[in-house]
Amino acid sequence: MYFKNISKMYLFFTLLFVSLFSALLCCCENKEKEKVNTATEMNVFLCADDGNAMPTCVTIASLLSNTPKEKKLSIYLVYFSKTQMSKENKDKIISMKKIRDFDLNFVPFDEEKIKNYDNSPWSNGILVKLFACELFPNLDKILWLDDDVIVLKNLASLFDDVGNKYAACVDVSKVYEKHAPSDLGVFNSSYWVTAGVILLNLDEIRKNDLQKLFLEHCKYYTENIERFRKEDHLIGGIEEYAMTKVLSADKVLSLPQRYSIMAFLVAADTKFSEAYKEEVDNVCAIHFCSPNKPWGGRKSIPPYMYNLWVKYFLMTPYSKEITLPGGV
Repeated sequence: MYFKNISKMYLFFTLLFVSLFSALLCCCENKEKEKVNTATEMNVFLCADDGNAMPTCVTIASLLSNTPKEKKLSIYLVYFSKTQMSKENKDKIISMKKIRDFDLNFVPFDEEKIKNYDNSPWSNGILVKLFACELFPNLDKILWLDDDVIVLKNLASLFDDVGNKYAACVDVSKVYEKHAPSDLGVFNSSYWVTAGVILLNLDEIRKNDLQKLFLEHCKYYTENIERFRKEDHLIGGIEEYAMTKVLSADKVLSLPQRYSIMAFLVAADTKFSEAYKEEVDNVCAIHFCSPNKPWGGRKSIPPYMYNLWVKYFLMTPYSKEITLPGGV
């Protein structure tokens, strides 16, 4: 009888232990799932006005087409106060909800803040990304897309992957080696931020007051731009220069090249690494960052990349009004 009771007690505690362990394991799994799926919301911003409404709409079409519908997607279009987007163009972008639903917000920006910075020959719109903390005080992370980018895969994971780093972006110095970043006074750095596709961790940038540092380096760039032009050291825009100066390599998540494949490097007989060539086959985003844009023709653009851009162009209302010089 004594042994029977012992056996029953042993069985009881064994079952109890198994149940508790299973519950604990299930709890851990659920926490892990929560961790993996924290990027349920995506915040994305671009700079747009009537001058670039069409390519911006194409970029948005590509983003919508490759972002899962279960992700809450908020798109912020920043515009200069003096050059607002017309209601006609706003309506065309709103009509892209036929692809999938998203929140659309128009955010004004005072261009007086950047009037003293010389960013030629690039659009002043790219300077907007340096003011992201100020523009979006209630957001912790946000993804910037240039209007000459098309998205080909889901980018939501970047919001988790960035961790406590300042940003997640591609280091273009690994493929474009005409000049080292040190040529532009980027000391103690062997990388170069490319900002056509960049995830900004606004919380971390705010903690370290990096916007102030960005603008200090914009001032230096402007003061030395003639020297840079003379020495042919302009390999990027003013905002890329400032970000490279401020965002130390160890505090930036360096993304694989496929997150921002530069079309002109693929098209031209340019020296770039074998790794870059391999990345082209698994591309997440294409950046048409040369003066030759797909809406201006096919020049210096690989045919399949041109065709991908046209694919998303045809999803927009502009395809019914605009004839592309390069055809469709």
